[in-house]
Amino acid sequence: MKKNLLKKILLALLVVVAGAAFTACSDDDNESGQIVYSYGFDDFHSSNLAALSEMQTVENAFKSALGVSGSPFTLNGSTNECDRKVTEGCQKAVQSLKDKVWSFSGTFTVTNVNTGKVVYTLDIVEGQNLY
Repeated sequence: MKKNLLKKILLALLVVVAGAAFTACSDDDNESGQIVYSYGFDDFHSSNLAALSEMQTVENAFKSALGVSGSPFTLNGSTNECDRKVTEGCQKAVQSLKDKVWSFSGTFTVTNVNTGKVVYTLDIVEGQNLY
């Protein structure tokens, strides 16, 4: 009788611990806190050195539009709110770059480090403007 009661207590305890573990690992996109972002070129192709200056122009436009001094940077708030602010800043950066014709091809990404989600991607094609 005591063994049976002990088994039931241990089983109940296991259910409680498992439930707490799954709750603690919740994937809630609205959690508030410090959200870390990184940005930079994931891919880059060029046949001339002028492209390095142009890459710096792209990075500076994003820094200015996002109001940051470099990568990584942090924002405080919910994940959704911060991702929205970053996306809006990225769109502002692209607007400032839209008429330039590029001498390189590359992919510039901004990533939410906390979630691993790419928040914004800009594909640049050599010889073309952004639109």
